[in-house]
Amino acid sequence: MRYPKGDYRKHAGVICFTPIDDRHRPADCTRRIVKGAATGFAAGLLIRESADGFYLCHCDETWKPYADSWHRTLAAAQHQAEFEYQGTAKTWIAKEA
Repeated sequence: MRYPKGDYRKHAGVICFTPIDDRHRPADCTRRIVKGAATGFAAGLLIRESADGFYLCHCDETWKPYADSWHRTLAAAQHQAEFEYQGTAKTWIAKEA
């Protein structure tokens, strides 16, 4: 298993994360555009909770989020992650307390 370098815990509200590795199959049906350019696949995903819902964050090799999507529930955020990267349903890791 390949973990992105850096520390996912530095982001407020993180409740779970998963590195993206050979256990996952990226979908070809979604694209992330950042500053007008298409990005590659995420090195990791994390879900953080905020006052208004949950954010699914696509992270680089240092756990720096470069794109996110808002979801009303944790289940909805996890469902979106599974849609974009098949296999995430089995690889979420709960943030350490």
